[in-house]
Amino acid sequence: MPCWEACCDPMRWLPRYRDHLLGQGLSDKTVRVYVTRVEQASGWCAQRGVHLVSMSASDASEMSRIVPNTAASRRQLRTALKYYWEMFGVQGPVKAIRVPPKPTPKWKGLEPDEAARMVKAAKGWHPEGTAVLLGMYLALRREEIAKARWDRFDEFYTWYTVQGKFDATDTLPVHPVLRDQVSAVRLMVKGEWLFPGSRGRERVTEMTINVWTDKVAAAAGLGHVHPHQMRHTAIAMVNDETGDLRTAQVFARHKRLESTQIYTRTTKEKLERAMEALDYLSY
Repeated sequence: MPCWEACCDPMRWLPRYRDHLLGQGLSDKTVRVYVTRVEQASGWCAQRGVHLVSMSASDASEMSRIVPNTAASRRQLRTALKYYWEMFGVQGPVKAIRVPPKPTPKWKGLEPDEAARMVKAAKGWHPEGTAVLLGMYLALRREEIAKARWDRFDEFYTWYTVQGKFDATDTLPVHPVLRDQVSAVRLMVKGEWLFPGSRGRERVTEMTINVWTDKVAAAAGLGHVHPHQMRHTAIAMVNDETGDLRTAQVFARHKRLESTQIYTRTTKEKLERAMEALDYLSY
């Protein structure tokens, strides 16, 4: 069987492609996504009698319609096929798979008065309120709240070590409001986890954090609030109060400054100060 025919036979290329992706240092999750995208492309080629390895630029452009016209989906398809073609030493028409620009990210946090109402409703309320305070004061992600452990606090609950994405750890200061809450809760909750699970689970699930956040939001007189909105709120406030994006980046535990910028906001007050700064005639 010719090389290009073997490449279009899933039983032949699939194991090799997986190994090739793993050899690039990609995560298991990313490998699964890319394998799925190449399977989709292979299926499209089989229906139209086109060979994936030798397809033309026009074929690649048409084939890209198998995924939504979003930056994430098209980039996944484009990168998956790039690795696929590289594996066989083929210069595939990568650029024919056009990736639309990313939409401008929108800040999704709570306004100051809403944040104050959330915190007031959360104080003295466990476990729902404690979960919310972890989001509001430490900018924890939903899964990080669900996985909160007592041994990650120091002796006096003044610092908390977060184990976040890719098992990276960072230590953050604990706000007095959160410190008072967890100190009181520790007298009631024993064991390893701040939020022990039920029905055989060692801890609560991420969906439970969703439910708890909505309960506190309802008590605060707000509508639906997603846990990630609390993270947006905390990071934005740190940036607003410090005026230091680098500090906000460290607090957010982002590797790239561009990621932190998504969580910041421009307020009317900032724009007014920008206008006032343009007082050229004062010099």
